[in-house]
Amino acid sequence: MQTPTNLFKKAILSQSPKIGIWSSLSSHVSAEVIAGAGFDWVLLDTEHSPNELPMVLGQMQALGSGRNDHPPTVITSPRAAASAADPDPDLNRS
Repeated sequence: MQTPTNLFKKAILSQSPKIGIWSSLSSHVSAEVIAGAGFDWVLLDTEHSPNELPMVLGQMQALGSGRNDHPPTVITSPRAAASAADPDPDLNRS
């Protein structure tokens, strides 16, 4: 089985400009709107917004929905992954 090509990395290496958005909206509905807006990448902010892991999953599903021929690359800030992997309250202190 051949490893799929990472089109986002390939585009960055081509040094062409990539347009993206930083989303703190915490909603799968707004993520669906963003998905169709034509951005190359979307950062789902889990550090400066009330996003939790189930909410991020819903947003990622909305961003990857089949309604867009060119879905954006999704990036998440590391807080969601850290809080899911280790429920230690010291990791989640602001």
